[in-house]
Amino acid sequence: MKIITHLEPRHFDETLAIACICHKEGKPLPVVLVSPQSEEIPQYVDGVNYIVDVGRKFNPIDRCFDHHQNIDLPCSLKMVLEYLGYQELIYHPLTEYIDILDKFGLKAVLDRGYKVEPIIADRGKLILHHVNFAENADIIFDNFKRSLTYTDFVNNIYGIFKEELKEIEEKVKEERQKKIEFFTKNLTVEEYSGITYIYYPDFITPFEGEIFKRFNPDLIIQKIK
Repeated sequence: MKIITHLEPRHFDETLAIACICHKEGKPLPVVLVSPQSEEIPQYVDGVNYIVDVGRKFNPIDRCFDHHQNIDLPCSLKMVLEYLGYQELIYHPLTEYIDILDKFGLKAVLDRGYKVEPIIADRGKLILHHVNFAENADIIFDNFKRSLTYTDFVNNIYGIFKEELKEIEEKVKEERQKKIEFFTKNLTVEEYSGITYIYYPDFITPFEGEIFKRFNPDLIIQKIK
């Protein structure tokens, strides 16, 4: 039994779903990361593995939980919660926040009155990439239930793993800034028929936010892993 989900960038949609699955199964499950465009995804569909946030199918019988094929579907986390029987968490405030953020983006979250301080946003990313949601499923699940807001959740998890995360936090900031500077110096920025596009011959999705802030392009063309 495995959990199949997508490569970086990571989101709380699929990572919290992973924690909930492992908590329910009573053990950490192996997590296989694939490209959303991968042709290998169907080979994992067997009704035993969990396919989360990839595959463009929602079929609980086969344990397929993706929402990208239909904007009217709830996020993958909500799908998984319903399948696992965690009804009380489907409309939990944190789940609602993640549903809006994952499907409609940060602007939609802000338009609905949610407020997230920059330090919380940064620590949320740190948690996503440096806390193992499968191995620490019980801790994550317990704090998910107890946290009424995204800020509460991030503060709680950061506090638990502070010793490990603090040192990483400083290194990540330094390395990320170096990478952003490198990318911005080597990007190709052009305009065609009124459309500004950026081309980069490698995978830059984790840095798209900073790139959009600096260049405000209409389109980014990049290599897909």
